[in-house]
Amino acid sequence: MSDPAKILFVDDEKNVLRALERVFFDDDYEILSAGSADEALEILSNVSTVQVVVSDYRMPRMNGVELLRTVKASWPETVRVIVSGYADTAAIISAINDGQVYRFIPKPWNDTDLKMTIASAVEQSRRQRKEIQYAESMQNKIDALERENSFLVRCVAASNHGMDPREVLEHLPAGVVVMNKKTNKVTCNQEARSLLMTHAENGKRDDNHLQIPQTLLEFLNNDPDTWSKEKSLVLGDVPVIVRAAVTESRNCEQQVLAVLMRRETTND
Repeated sequence: MSDPAKILFVDDEKNVLRALERVFFDDDYEILSAGSADEALEILSNVSTVQVVVSDYRMPRMNGVELLRTVKASWPETVRVIVSGYADTAAIISAINDGQVYRFIPKPWNDTDLKMTIASAVEQSRRQRKEIQYAESMQNKIDALERENSFLVRCVAASNHGMDPREVLEHLPAGVVVMNKKTNKVTCNQEARSLLMTHAENGKRDDNHLQIPQTLLEFLNNDPDTWSKEKSLVLGDVPVIVRAAVTESRNCEQQVLAVLMRRETTND
């Protein structure tokens, strides 16, 4: 079971903070309170993953929009909500349009509407967190793929000096498919074979029955200029990222070298 979402309320009036805390007394949230923007930033710096910050607009030293702008810069996965009277509507709308604020809650608030807004903000925070984690994971995969691709091109170039590419590539963690453009002969390393086995004919699972799926063949038959960006494919039930490059064998025959990296998926 996941930990309860953390909601941080920020207001320089203690009676307002107590009223907000009472609204959510029976809800499955961890409620945090701060009497100033400085106190709120200190809490955010010392508490792990606050999902939602709800701030009053009119506060001394730093108003709510300025606080939430700082929160956005330092904790982008934290959803920002502002509470204010209608006199400040123009400033709040500007902040919403600039992306500093997710929602505006008017004073005096309606408890039901307030609860619905906070529930929506918590879900938005969780979605944003998943997107950030997925983007970080993908960037790590792409960085690793770039390193592997550069290394593999050097390895195949080294085959011109008598090295067997299969010996060089066999035990790499990335799947490698080398296809001779003239003969259409395909050589795979261990990881690529494990990915391509799912497409074996008649359920057979040996190297003689490997079959390159049509989606991968279509990508490899594209103009090499389109290979500058990775391609996301699914081999069997395994999502992968594919990058490719054109090389030459030691016989000066043109080869296509494809690198297959397993891609992590996230669950909703």
